[in-house]
Order: sequence, then structure tokens, then C-alpha cells
Amino acid sequence: MDIVEECELQYGKIDKFKIFQENEDGIIKIKFENSNSADKCIDSLNGRYYNTRKIEAFFWDGIINYDKNKENLEIEKARIDEFGKWLENQEDE
Repeated sequence: MDIVEECELQYGKIDKFKIFQENEDGIIKIKFENSNSADKCIDSLNGRYYNTRKIEAFFWDGIINYDKNKENLEIEKARIDEFGKWLENQEDE
């Protein structure tokens, strides 16, 4: 919440924000009222350290789902691979 509050005070009005609790990388998504505020925020925060962690600030590509953490993605991939093997075995029968 500290970063969200700082962003609103220093860069502009925030429309929405989301903290991805399940993601171990500490992902926060902030949507500003205008793109100039977002540009200022990215320029200022990218590469800065917060609680010994380096911040990576960038525009979201609209594709990556940050709700899922790496462990969940690995489990999902394994499940899909298993299903693929099962399908291949069904075709052989």
C-alpha cells in the first residue's frame, strides 16, 4: 500500500489498483487517470529499490495473467502435459 499511496501523491490520480496476493513476485497493477501519470511513475520507480527488492515498473502487455504464480503455472503445465499423453494413448487404442 505504501507504493500505491506514494504513486498517487507524486504522479497523479489512480483509477484502480490491484495487489496480486497469490503471486510471490510482489506484483502490483496501477491504472492512472491519464497516461502522463503512468509515464512519470514508470520513469521514477523503474530500477528503484523498495525493502531490498528492485522494482520493475512497466506498461502491462494486457496478456500476462499475474493472478497465477510460478508454482501454479508449473502444476497447470504438468496437468496439460498429462492430458496430452492421455489423448495420445486414446488415439492408439
